[in-house]
Amino acid sequence: MIIDCDGHILEPPDLWEKHLEARYRSRAIRIRVGNDGYEYLEIDGRRATLPRPGQLGTLGGMGKRVDEARRLRERAMSGEIRPEEMRGIRPGPEQTYLRGAAFGTMDMAERVQLLDREGMAKAILYPTIGLLWEAELMDPELSGAYCRAYNRWIADFCRDSGGRLIPIAHLSLGDPAEAARELERAVRDGCRGAFVCPFTITRVPHGAPEHDAVFAAAQDLDVPLAIHPTFEPPAWNVHHRYDKFGWAVWYFDLFAGHGVQQAFATLFQLGVFDRFPRLRVVVLESQAGWIGYFLDRAVLLQAPVLHLRRSRRADDSRHDAAGRRGQVLLGERLPASRPSRQLPGGAAPDGGADGGFRAPGHSGGERRAGVQAFLSGPLTLPSPRRGEGEGRWRARAPPVRPFG
Repeated sequence: MIIDCDGHILEPPDLWEKHLEARYRSRAIRIRVGNDGYEYLEIDGRRATLPRPGQLGTLGGMGKRVDEARRLRERAMSGEIRPEEMRGIRPGPEQTYLRGAAFGTMDMAERVQLLDREGMAKAILYPTIGLLWEAELMDPELSGAYCRAYNRWIADFCRDSGGRLIPIAHLSLGDPAEAARELERAVRDGCRGAFVCPFTITRVPHGAPEHDAVFAAAQDLDVPLAIHPTFEPPAWNVHHRYDKFGWAVWYFDLFAGHGVQQAFATLFQLGVFDRFPRLRVVVLESQAGWIGYFLDRAVLLQAPVLHLRRSRRADDSRHDAAGRRGQVLLGERLPASRPSRQLPGGAAPDGGADGGFRAPGHSGGERRAGVQAFLSGPLTLPSPRRGEGEGRWRARAPPVRPFG
């Protein structure tokens, strides 16, 4: 069975005007046309600043413009145009949001036909405009209303697809209690999980206890919670290290997954899987090749223990921890006994009061071998006394501290 685990749709331009509660409709997300002739996104009565002019007309490019992009890349590589000029090459005003919509991006029956054409059984659906607006709205109440409106619509969009289109709800962590309530409502309405942005408008880390209501709801409902890349507030974005570098679109795209990685890491740093051992978390659009480095740093450099479970079912869509095109990674709590794994070279406790460890004389290759041993070696239960047993290495998570 082949499943598109990160499919996207284009929301109707009037979605929020139709599906918001009446008291919020004057503040709905809208697509307007500016004095320059280009469409722009209006969020809470204000023009969005992050989408580039003409960008709305390119959002529905599923399967389109591939040859055009290749020719543009070849012109840059040949020196015909400078790389920084590529940002200035944009569609004209006539390329609108609706005109740019490819087959299957806005119509349920077309999307099912597309699945048949491409030999796929199902598609798990995420939004498009929904990835743009949250970076420009710092109002938790209105953010929650925008999410509810989208979730009502996407459940209806998928309802008559015979189970082939799977709706995923959008949650904002600005108000965790409301997000938990909305997750429960959306699941009753047919949504099969939810996603959050890689940032929070409150600047509280994803893994903080302040968000426990959301984690508890996802665990109790037995649905996954995903972290999906989105636009991010520029002041908080991991890419804005340099001045006068805003033209470097390729550079920004290269590191687009870093926000997801950072959000994911807070779940371990702050002990989420200790508090919610049955919680399932999905990591999207950031690949999984970084997991090797992640484990190297986390396991051998005193960070919280990670356990990324390998898939053991032939029909399971999860990919292994080696990072081959993996879209879905499940973080899970290690058993309370904190099982150890034998590492080469006899990494030993350093005896420090902070519970740190050292790996004497280990080269990079040995360290990578140690990570592999941690992932695939046989479990051994450690002695209750720290440091007992020659050549045995035990990782301990630091204590969870309240955030704030």
